[in-house]
Amino acid sequence: MPIALLIAYNGSKFHGFAKQPNVPTIEGEIVRALRSLGTNIDKIKYMSRTDSGVHAVYQIISFEGKFSAKSAHKLNAELPECIRVYAISRVSRDFHPRKKSKLKTYLYIAPDFGENYDRILWAVDFINSREHDFSSLAKRSSSLLEKTRMRIKVQLKISNDFQYFFFKGKYFLWEQVRRVVTLLKAFGLKRLTREEFISALLGRKLPWGISPAPAGGLILWHAKVKDVRRWNYLIPEKIVKNWILNVAKRDAIINSRSWVFPPPRKFL
Repeated sequence: MPIALLIAYNGSKFHGFAKQPNVPTIEGEIVRALRSLGTNIDKIKYMSRTDSGVHAVYQIISFEGKFSAKSAHKLNAELPECIRVYAISRVSRDFHPRKKSKLKTYLYIAPDFGENYDRILWAVDFINSREHDFSSLAKRSSSLLEKTRMRIKVQLKISNDFQYFFFKGKYFLWEQVRRVVTLLKAFGLKRLTREEFISALLGRKLPWGISPAPAGGLILWHAKVKDVRRWNYLIPEKIVKNWILNVAKRDAIINSRSWVFPPPRKFL
Protein backbone atom coordinates (compact mmCIF):
# COMPACT_ATOMS: atom_id res chain seq x y z
CA MET A 1 0.00 0.00 0.00
CA PRO A 2 1.34 3.49 -0.80
CA ILE A 3 2.96 5.52 1.95
CA ALA A 4 3.08 9.31 2.39
CA LEU A 5 5.86 10.93 4.38
CA LEU A 6 5.95 14.45 5.76
CA ILE A 7 9.44 15.90 5.23
CA ALA A 8 11.20 18.99 6.55
CA TYR A 9 14.55 20.22 5.33
CA ASN A 10 17.16 22.94 5.41
CA GLY A 11 17.72 23.52 1.70
CA SER A 12 20.83 25.72 2.07
CA LYS A 13 23.31 23.17 0.67
CA PHE A 14 21.09 21.66 -2.02
CA HIS A 15 20.27 22.49 -5.63
CA GLY A 16 16.54 22.33 -4.98
CA PHE A 17 14.27 19.38 -4.29
CA ALA A 18 14.05 17.54 -7.63
CA LYS A 19 16.78 15.08 -8.55
CA GLN A 20 19.39 16.40 -11.01
CA PRO A 21 22.59 14.85 -12.35
CA ASN A 22 25.89 15.62 -10.62
CA VAL A 23 24.51 17.99 -7.95
CA PRO A 24 23.11 17.34 -4.44
CA THR A 25 19.31 17.54 -4.19
CA ILE A 26 16.75 16.68 -1.52
CA GLU A 27 15.06 14.04 -3.69
CA GLY A 28 18.42 12.54 -4.56
CA GLU A 29 19.31 12.13 -0.88
CA ILE A 30 15.92 10.59 -0.06
CA VAL A 31 16.10 8.08 -2.92
CA ARG A 32 19.68 7.17 -1.95
CA ALA A 33 18.63 6.64 1.68
CA LEU A 34 15.60 4.54 0.69
CA ARG A 35 17.73 2.32 -1.51
CA SER A 36 20.27 1.90 1.29
CA LEU A 37 17.42 0.36 3.31
CA GLY A 38 16.93 -2.28 0.61
CA THR A 39 14.13 -0.74 -1.48
CA ASN A 40 14.17 -0.66 -5.28
CA ILE A 41 12.82 2.89 -5.48
CA ASP A 42 14.33 5.14 -8.16
CA LYS A 43 11.70 7.87 -8.13
CA ILE A 44 9.25 9.32 -5.61
CA LYS A 45 6.14 11.46 -6.00
CA TYR A 46 6.34 14.85 -4.33
CA MET A 47 4.15 17.89 -3.73
CA SER A 48 6.40 20.85 -4.57
CA ARG A 49 9.60 21.30 -6.52
CA THR A 50 11.31 23.84 -4.27
CA ASP A 51 14.23 25.81 -5.71
CA SER A 52 17.89 25.82 -4.76
CA GLY A 53 18.36 27.12 -1.21
CA VAL A 54 14.66 27.01 -0.29
CA HIS A 55 13.56 25.26 2.92
CA ALA A 56 10.47 23.21 3.82
CA VAL A 57 8.39 22.34 6.85
CA TYR A 58 5.61 20.64 4.89
CA GLN A 59 6.94 18.74 1.89
CA ILE A 60 4.98 15.54 1.20
CA ILE A 61 6.41 12.58 -0.68
CA SER A 62 4.80 9.23 -1.50
CA PHE A 63 5.85 5.86 -2.90
CA GLU A 64 4.79 2.21 -3.02
CA GLY A 65 6.22 -0.31 -0.58
CA LYS A 66 6.20 -1.75 2.90
CA PHE A 67 7.07 1.05 5.26
CA SER A 68 6.40 1.68 8.96
CA ALA A 69 7.23 4.20 11.66
CA LYS A 70 10.26 2.03 12.48
CA SER A 71 11.33 2.25 8.81
CA ALA A 72 10.98 6.04 8.97
CA HIS A 73 13.35 6.19 11.96
CA LYS A 74 15.83 4.05 10.01
CA LEU A 75 15.45 6.37 7.02
CA ASN A 76 16.30 9.37 9.21
CA ALA A 77 19.44 7.58 10.34
CA GLU A 78 20.50 7.29 6.67
CA LEU A 79 19.62 10.87 5.75
CA PRO A 80 21.80 13.92 6.43
CA GLU A 81 20.68 15.84 9.53
CA CYS A 82 19.36 18.70 7.40
CA ILE A 83 16.55 16.42 6.09
CA ARG A 84 14.04 14.87 8.50
CA VAL A 85 11.03 12.61 8.05
CA TYR A 86 8.71 13.60 10.89
CA ALA A 87 5.32 12.02 10.08
CA ILE A 88 3.94 9.04 8.15
CA SER A 89 0.51 8.12 6.75
CA ARG A 90 -1.12 5.38 4.68
CA VAL A 91 -2.72 6.70 1.48
CA SER A 92 -4.78 5.36 -1.42
CA ARG A 93 -3.20 3.91 -4.58
CA ASP A 94 -4.14 6.94 -6.68
CA PHE A 95 -2.56 9.37 -4.21
CA HIS A 96 -0.19 11.95 -5.67
CA PRO A 97 0.87 14.80 -3.34
CA ARG A 98 0.89 17.43 -6.08
CA LYS A 99 -2.48 16.46 -7.56
CA LYS A 100 -4.15 16.14 -4.15
CA SER A 101 -2.87 19.49 -2.88
CA LYS A 102 -5.76 21.96 -2.43
CA LEU A 103 -3.99 24.93 -0.86
CA LYS A 104 -0.32 25.71 -0.23
CA THR A 105 1.19 28.19 2.19
CA TYR A 106 4.67 29.64 1.73
CA LEU A 107 6.36 31.80 4.35
CA TYR A 108 9.02 34.33 3.44
CA ILE A 109 11.12 35.77 6.28
CA ALA A 110 12.75 39.09 5.43
CA PRO A 111 14.87 41.59 7.36
CA ASP A 112 13.40 45.03 8.04
CA PHE A 113 15.04 47.65 5.79
CA GLY A 114 13.06 50.58 7.20
CA GLU A 115 10.05 50.27 4.88
CA ASN A 116 6.97 52.44 5.25
CA TYR A 117 4.45 49.96 6.65
CA ASP A 118 1.41 51.94 5.60
CA ARG A 119 2.57 51.54 2.01
CA ILE A 120 3.25 47.80 2.43
CA LEU A 121 -0.15 47.22 4.06
CA TRP A 122 -1.89 49.09 1.24
CA ALA A 123 0.02 46.93 -1.26
CA VAL A 124 -0.91 43.70 0.58
CA ASP A 125 -4.58 44.73 0.63
CA PHE A 126 -4.42 45.47 -3.10
CA ILE A 127 -3.00 42.02 -3.87
CA ASN A 128 -5.65 40.36 -1.68
CA SER A 129 -8.52 42.28 -3.25
CA ARG A 130 -8.70 40.54 -6.63
CA GLU A 131 -7.13 38.28 -9.24
CA HIS A 132 -3.90 39.53 -10.81
CA ASP A 133 -1.60 38.62 -13.70
CA PHE A 134 1.74 37.49 -12.27
CA SER A 135 3.47 36.84 -15.61
CA SER A 136 6.00 39.63 -15.00
CA LEU A 137 6.62 38.44 -11.43
CA ALA A 138 7.76 34.90 -12.17
CA LYS A 139 10.70 33.29 -13.87
CA ARG A 140 9.70 32.17 -17.35
CA SER A 141 8.70 28.50 -17.46
CA SER A 142 9.17 26.11 -20.35
CA SER A 143 5.43 25.42 -20.17
CA LEU A 144 3.25 27.75 -22.25
CA LEU A 145 0.16 26.32 -20.55
CA GLU A 146 0.88 27.78 -17.10
CA LYS A 147 -1.92 29.99 -15.89
CA THR A 148 -0.42 33.31 -14.81
CA ARG A 149 -3.68 34.97 -13.76
CA MET A 150 -4.64 33.90 -10.25
CA ARG A 151 -5.76 35.05 -6.86
CA ILE A 152 -3.46 34.64 -3.87
CA LYS A 153 -3.70 35.82 -0.28
CA VAL A 154 -0.86 37.58 1.52
CA GLN A 155 -0.55 38.21 5.25
CA LEU A 156 2.21 40.24 6.90
CA LYS A 157 3.36 39.83 10.49
CA ILE A 158 6.17 41.79 12.18
CA SER A 159 8.32 40.40 14.99
CA ASN A 160 11.79 41.27 16.31
CA ASP A 161 13.06 43.13 13.23
CA PHE A 162 11.83 40.40 10.87
CA GLN A 163 8.94 40.57 8.42
CA TYR A 164 6.93 37.36 7.95
CA PHE A 165 5.08 37.25 4.62
CA PHE A 166 2.59 34.37 4.39
CA PHE A 167 1.35 33.48 0.88
CA LYS A 168 -1.64 31.18 0.32
CA GLY A 169 -2.74 29.85 -3.07
CA LYS A 170 -3.72 26.75 -5.01
CA TYR A 171 -0.44 26.86 -6.90
CA PHE A 172 2.49 29.21 -7.49
CA LEU A 173 4.70 30.08 -10.45
CA TRP A 174 8.46 29.71 -10.54
CA GLU A 175 10.03 32.37 -8.21
CA GLN A 176 6.63 34.10 -7.91
CA VAL A 177 6.63 34.40 -4.11
CA ARG A 178 10.19 35.71 -3.97
CA ARG A 179 9.51 38.34 -6.66
CA VAL A 180 6.25 39.49 -5.03
CA VAL A 181 8.13 39.95 -1.74
CA THR A 182 10.66 42.15 -3.56
CA LEU A 183 7.79 44.10 -5.16
CA LEU A 184 6.15 44.71 -1.75
CA LYS A 185 9.38 45.78 -0.09
CA ALA A 186 10.38 47.99 -3.04
CA PHE A 187 7.03 49.76 -2.79
CA GLY A 188 7.49 50.13 0.97
CA LEU A 189 10.94 51.65 0.37
CA LYS A 190 9.42 54.14 -2.11
CA ARG A 191 11.37 52.68 -5.00
CA LEU A 192 8.11 52.27 -6.98
CA THR A 193 5.14 54.53 -7.57
CA ARG A 194 1.64 53.24 -6.97
CA GLU A 195 1.10 53.18 -10.74
CA GLU A 196 4.24 51.07 -11.26
CA PHE A 197 3.19 48.66 -8.51
CA ILE A 198 -0.22 48.16 -10.11
CA SER A 199 1.33 47.85 -13.56
CA ALA A 200 3.50 44.93 -12.39
CA LEU A 201 0.32 43.15 -11.25
CA LEU A 202 -1.22 43.66 -14.68
CA GLY A 203 1.54 41.52 -16.16
CA ARG A 204 3.54 44.45 -17.51
CA LYS A 205 7.30 44.29 -17.14
CA LEU A 206 8.92 47.28 -15.46
CA PRO A 207 12.01 48.74 -17.19
CA TRP A 208 14.37 47.56 -14.43
CA GLY A 209 12.49 44.34 -13.65
CA ILE A 210 11.72 42.84 -10.25
CA SER A 211 14.43 40.50 -8.95
CA PRO A 212 13.62 37.51 -6.73
CA ALA A 213 14.31 37.87 -3.02
CA PRO A 214 17.14 35.65 -1.73
CA ALA A 215 16.11 31.98 -1.66
CA GLY A 216 17.15 31.36 1.95
CA GLY A 217 14.20 33.26 3.40
CA LEU A 218 11.57 31.06 1.74
CA ILE A 219 9.86 28.12 3.45
CA LEU A 220 7.25 25.70 2.11
CA TRP A 221 5.21 26.15 5.27
CA HIS A 222 1.96 24.17 5.04
CA ALA A 223 -0.55 22.56 2.70
CA LYS A 224 -4.10 21.26 2.70
CA VAL A 225 -4.04 17.86 1.01
CA LYS A 226 -6.93 15.54 0.20
CA ASP A 227 -6.96 11.85 1.11
CA VAL A 228 -4.40 11.89 3.91
CA ARG A 229 -6.30 10.18 6.71
CA ARG A 230 -4.07 10.89 9.67
CA TRP A 231 -0.43 11.72 10.23
CA ASN A 232 1.51 9.59 12.70
CA TYR A 233 4.11 12.02 14.07
CA LEU A 234 7.61 10.81 14.85
CA ILE A 235 8.85 14.29 15.82
CA PRO A 236 6.54 17.04 17.19
CA GLU A 237 5.64 19.55 14.48
CA LYS A 238 6.47 22.48 16.79
CA ILE A 239 10.09 21.34 17.07
CA VAL A 240 10.36 21.00 13.28
CA LYS A 241 8.89 24.47 12.70
CA ASN A 242 11.23 26.14 15.21
CA TRP A 243 14.21 24.44 13.56
CA ILE A 244 13.37 25.67 10.05
CA LEU A 245 12.33 29.13 11.27
CA ASN A 246 15.74 29.58 12.90
CA VAL A 247 17.48 28.42 9.71
CA ALA A 248 15.50 30.90 7.57
CA LYS A 249 16.10 33.78 9.99
CA ARG A 250 19.83 33.03 9.94
CA ASP A 251 19.78 33.01 6.13
CA ALA A 252 17.79 36.27 6.10
CA ILE A 253 20.57 37.96 8.09
CA ILE A 254 23.39 36.42 6.03
CA ASN A 255 21.73 37.42 2.74
CA SER A 256 20.62 40.89 3.81
CA ARG A 257 23.06 42.51 1.35
CA SER A 258 21.94 40.33 -1.56
CA TRP A 259 18.63 42.06 -2.23
CA VAL A 260 18.23 43.90 -5.55
CA PHE A 261 15.68 46.74 -5.65
CA PRO A 262 14.80 49.28 -8.34
CA PRO A 263 17.08 52.34 -8.09
CA PRO A 264 16.00 55.24 -5.83
CA ARG A 265 14.51 58.18 -7.68
CA LYS A 266 14.12 61.70 -6.30
CA PHE A 267 10.50 62.18 -7.40
CA LEU A 268 9.40 59.30 -5.16
